[in-house]
Amino acid sequence: MLQTWKPAPQPTPSWVWQKRRPKMLVTDLLRKVVVFVGHNGVQGDFIADGTGFIFLEIAYGFAFPYVVTAKHVVDQAAGREGKNEILLRFNKKDGSGVDYVKTILSRWQIHPDHVESGRKQNYIDVAVFGLLDYEHWAASDITQKLDFVHLDEEDICTASIIEKYAIGLGDEVVIPGLFHSHMGITQNVPVMRTGNIASMRTEPVPTSRGVMDAYLVEMRSVGGISGSPVLTHMAVRPQVLLPESPESTKIEQSLKTHYLLGLIHGHYTITTQDEWAFKTDQQVGDINAGIAIVVPADRITETIAKSALFERERDMARRYDEVRKAQSKTVEDSAPSGGASVPPATDANPTHREDFNSLVGAAARKRTPDDQT
Repeated sequence: MLQTWKPAPQPTPSWVWQKRRPKMLVTDLLRKVVVFVGHNGVQGDFIADGTGFIFLEIAYGFAFPYVVTAKHVVDQAAGREGKNEILLRFNKKDGSGVDYVKTILSRWQIHPDHVESGRKQNYIDVAVFGLLDYEHWAASDITQKLDFVHLDEEDICTASIIEKYAIGLGDEVVIPGLFHSHMGITQNVPVMRTGNIASMRTEPVPTSRGVMDAYLVEMRSVGGISGSPVLTHMAVRPQVLLPESPESTKIEQSLKTHYLLGLIHGHYTITTQDEWAFKTDQQVGDINAGIAIVVPADRITETIAKSALFERERDMARRYDEVRKAQSKTVEDSAPSGGASVPPATDANPTHREDFNSLVGAAARKRTPDDQT
């Protein structure tokens, strides 16, 4: 039986993804960063458990998109026995409604230092899912079908960014995410919450799951926002910090509107009279304390970078990069003086692209000594 030739699967160059996104993310566009995470109910309807967002990891000039959310959101969606399909609900690019990416619990990666029980408990509330299966990349149409934008390493609120722009207590943050009462029927309708940094990342903070490395943000929070990205709002900034003080600091103006501070773990609740600082005789129900716990952004990048999935993707990207450089060197060596560029496929050279894909495919299939043990 005659088989149709198909190009070898290959990762996407990072510039292709960057071209999909404007140079500066603005607040309204941030709503396209988020997706809704949930599962099917008894009647087959979508039950939302929380919010996720798209983060792009880059290796050797190739891009690998991940969906990021809180680990407890994934656990909740998977159910008590972990057997539920975990659904990612996206808006369709053509505006015709929503579409779902189906996942299972075992495909999600967590932080390697996460420990959920015992004396060494270290709860790191991050889970990531590789959005594209590069073993079947040629058959994927996710980027053409689904409507989303991404965050990447340039958007991380690092220690140097915090120092450079004097980011600290009281600074405004924005949080796009799920609001259960207005989730949307024919499309995802994320809402945009705002808040202020209440505590920087200093000592570990106490939570119901143990102490956590976290920021604290003052905001109104209800169920559904878990897993949402928390971004600094750089548009609302003074030019000088403490202008009448001998310790006044001139604040450099940022070219970016937002930096990713982290993701929402949850919020503090007061459930008993004993949890009040001052005793009261009044009845106390579940009261939102107005303080949200934010897992720092570097915990997200660590989770991706140290995952088994990204190790395979990084190795794949390295092999493609080697082939790309080898081909470039071959062309340079064979080019006439004057430095002619590589010609595209033409009638005279019809297999130019196929030859390259063949080389790339061979590189991708090449096994390392570790693979052979």
